[in-house]
Amino acid sequence: MNDYSPIVTADGRKLCGIESCGRPHRVRGLCLAHGQRVRVHGDPQADKPLRSHSSRPWKGDDVSYVGAHNRVTREHGKAAEWKCACGCGRQATDWAYLGTDPAAKVDETACLYSVSPDHYAPLAKSCHRRFDAWQAQRRTGVPLGAAIIEAMAA
Repeated sequence: MNDYSPIVTADGRKLCGIESCGRPHRVRGLCLAHGQRVRVHGDPQADKPLRSHSSRPWKGDDVSYVGAHNRVTREHGKAAEWKCACGCGRQATDWAYLGTDPAAKVDETACLYSVSPDHYAPLAKSCHRRFDAWQAQRRTGVPLGAAIIEAMAA
């Protein structure tokens, strides 16, 4: 199936057929990693795709909407592990951005988010929808996000 035979050492051990590898032979003359590359790319020496750190920032303030929500989940756990912060008594389903970060970011779909997990609260799906709609059309006054934060602190 392939042109690679395992390399046999002086003590009889079989190594991957790729000379520069040195890992134990597992399948068809190759180690597991090179065997996987044959299955995926058709070539055991295909370059592994490199993750571009500039296109997918994970640290600091340069983080995407999804990355910010992943931070919230890492720090506070899944929203489903919490009761809804609005006081309705239901189980939360989402982490909702409260709109309280003075350095809020905007993604490509005009959604506001924060890089800080402290500016999110667990809300039930229907409460989250109502809260987002209210935030989109709110006028001056005390933000509902601040009211939720005060209720959570009490």
